[in-house]
Amino acid sequence: MVFQDSEFNYSANSTKFISGGINIDILSPLLNKTIINITDTINRYINNLINQQMEVLNNKKNANKFYDILVAKIITSNDVSSLFNICVSNFLAIYTYQDTDEDKFLASINVSINIGKKIFNKYLNNLKTQYYKSSGIDITFTNWVNKWKQDNEDFAKFYHDDDIYSRLGLNILTILTHSDLIEIRLTKSPNKIHRHYSLFVKDDKLMSSNNRRSIINLPVKLPMVCPPRPYDKDILGGYLLNDDKFSEDLLINKRAYAKCSELSGDKIYNMVNNISKTPFKINKNLLDYIYNEGSKHNLLIDPEVRHEFEDLDKRNKHPKGVLASYKSKIILQQTILGIADFYSAFSNIYFPVRLDKRGRLYCSPSYLNYQSKELSKALVLFSEPGFVDRNDSIAILYLKVYGANCFGGNISRTSISEKGKWVDNNIKDIVNYDNGILLKKAEDKLLFLAFCMEYKRFQEFYLNTTFMGFKTSLPIQLDATCNAFQHMALLSNEDTLFKELNLIPERNVKGKKKDTASIDNRPSDFYNFLLHRLISYFKSKVDRGIFLDYKTTKNKEDKDKGSFMRLYSFVWNRVHVKKSIMTIPYNSSHRSMMKYLSESLVRSDCDKDGYNWYCTNEKDNKNLINQQDLYLLISSLQYIIKNDFQKIKKQSILRRWLSYLIS
Repeated sequence: MVFQDSEFNYSANSTKFISGGINIDILSPLLNKTIINITDTINRYINNLINQQMEVLNNKKNANKFYDILVAKIITSNDVSSLFNICVSNFLAIYTYQDTDEDKFLASINVSINIGKKIFNKYLNNLKTQYYKSSGIDITFTNWVNKWKQDNEDFAKFYHDDDIYSRLGLNILTILTHSDLIEIRLTKSPNKIHRHYSLFVKDDKLMSSNNRRSIINLPVKLPMVCPPRPYDKDILGGYLLNDDKFSEDLLINKRAYAKCSELSGDKIYNMVNNISKTPFKINKNLLDYIYNEGSKHNLLIDPEVRHEFEDLDKRNKHPKGVLASYKSKIILQQTILGIADFYSAFSNIYFPVRLDKRGRLYCSPSYLNYQSKELSKALVLFSEPGFVDRNDSIAILYLKVYGANCFGGNISRTSISEKGKWVDNNIKDIVNYDNGILLKKAEDKLLFLAFCMEYKRFQEFYLNTTFMGFKTSLPIQLDATCNAFQHMALLSNEDTLFKELNLIPERNVKGKKKDTASIDNRPSDFYNFLLHRLISYFKSKVDRGIFLDYKTTKNKEDKDKGSFMRLYSFVWNRVHVKKSIMTIPYNSSHRSMMKYLSESLVRSDCDKDGYNWYCTNEKDNKNLINQQDLYLLISSLQYIIKNDFQKIKKQSILRRWLSYLIS
């Protein structure tokens, strides 16, 4: 395991060779040998860099070049060992994520900025430590930064400046390129519009599958094993090092907003602190099961199995994209499993949370948390169990409903009572989950498996009349009906959508209101509602003989235009459009919505003109659509919302103006 932040890289009292804080004996033999052989070269370049920056500081002609002086001060404040550590840890990150679609680890500008932030932060911490040693005054990181700004007005403007971060980081990337460890290439994005510089390992032998060994590039922000520090008006909480080694406010800052949100009263702080100090634990039974039986039920991607595209001598854009996505999924999976395996030894773990400008909560730890991918959610349990009374029919029903929701499909969109009956009718295959009858059909296999394990325990309790209560640690996750659209509909009084968004109760035949919590009510499905509107819109175009959209592109060639006919003939499912619809209230861009749409489909091929073609699944590749069709679908979706729901349209315009005024 290698930490992203080189300052925290593992170094133990061991007779094994430790290079820059990294035990390179855990690496593959060829990679191990490469780092040993290149160590002297890297250190020589680092010494040259430090000497060059010392000359800048000693050169009186540069007295007014504050930018260059600050860079020199920051570089020379680091010793050779720490800079070597930064070089090697970032090389290993590039090595790990090469041939994936993880741009934050491969795009040169992103990597250089991130490296620069760490070097700048280390510089400030070094100064803070020196100040404490000389004065004996222990000062918070926030107060120290403010003091540094006051004492260094000429340099203060460069704090939080991506230009200086990039300049610092490029020094490290230059050392790696001169050492022949990496090279920088100009690459194209999948849509052939954007170009950017990406980082690649230079030695092809290192990238051979025979020499590669999985490296888990651990994030700095991991779950805590003690309760997080509480936030308060003048106290930064969360991680214990917050306001000691770094500064992280409760509100997630967004640079587009000139004025940050302000917190008034204690309720927000109490809410965040109480959620953060809720203890969790790892579902050891599930973790053991997926390790032992994961391949049996296709619960995990086997990292030892080579993808069919790896054996292609020449890969065009389609197999390259598929292979990159495949490798990214493996790294994500193995990282989550590696973190979970480590934390399974602790009885209590904690996920500190923060707020964004909309008041939404986000877990600070990366990868493993209850907001992450399905694998991560399934592996998390409450540490302190809840108590379900044998006679509490409502609590037992909600446990069943959760299981039906995890199974997915049509049953997940039925009434509460129907979901409960489905569990009762399938009880045999639920408790005998290892037979795979239900597991192979489940949409969220891992969450459903976690439910099955817990429900098997519940059945054993229920059949034993000795005990009156059942202790369960399984988190029951509930979701609103496209919550952001609910807010938009209520704020704009778009009453035509109230029923579709489950904002009003149903009425029975006699016109009387049913109880809104009635277990027999079938909830409306807003995503299916809009999907049917879309299909009807495509049909109306085709019926009128409008097969192509001439607004999709200025190109006069028909092949470059979106096709209403292809979109109408395509077999659509709500899952395809769900995420795109969900993000509309957040002003999601056309490009982002197309990305969400394409991720829900299977990429079939890439034609000679560079267009990607998509199908619903690998078995059904008769009906295909291309990226121009995806653009047309998103445009059509936005057209329907703006023209069929005028009140929301007016409210959206006001919302955009308000966003502009406060930015």
